[in-house]
Amino acid sequence: MQLNELIISRNRYNFEHQGTAAGGISGRIAFSDVNKCEVTLVLRPDHIDKILAIVAQSMVDTTRELVTELTTNVIEHAAQTPALALDAA
Repeated sequence: MQLNELIISRNRYNFEHQGTAAGGISGRIAFSDVNKCEVTLVLRPDHIDKILAIVAQSMVDTTRELVTELTTNVIEHAAQTPALALDAA
């Protein structure tokens, strides 16, 4: 089976929307086989909690790496552009 799609979203409305309570979380996951037969499952909040628990630390680590890289790029660019040079004072 091949993962085709994983969607997790929070209902940001103040009312129930598409069957999800206000502030609630919902999702779905879709798989297909070699014959392109697809199965889509609706994820309950407890399923979503388990998925997020598995990937949470990786998401934090990846975000930290990205922020560090972007910050480094901005500082290097500012140092090379006199008009944008950071004030050392």
